[in-house]
Amino acid sequence: MLQLLSELRHKVAIGYVGGSDLVKQQEQLGTAEVNVTSLFDFCFPENGLTAFRLGEKLASTSFIGWIGEEKYKALVKWYVPDAPTYQKQPKSNSARRR
Repeated sequence: MLQLLSELRHKVAIGYVGGSDLVKQQEQLGTAEVNVTSLFDFCFPENGLTAFRLGEKLASTSFIGWIGEEKYKALVKWYVPDAPTYQKQPKSNSARRR
């Protein structure tokens, strides 16, 4: 299969999208000697939350981080008027117990 993908890659750009993290995809698609990101032109582990092009990791950001929290809340309220208000969850267990 890797030989076929290599031959195809000489003709067109190839890539994959997978739900697992990169470590798991390395186990599934790569080998001990060959990094999975070198086998494909584009790699999208974690359903595209991270991305690689020609072995280099591309910059990424979250949608809420990009649009901003206030605009996100307004968008949700506009799109789903009766939706509960979005609240950030406390990150520590002690904050949750209060």
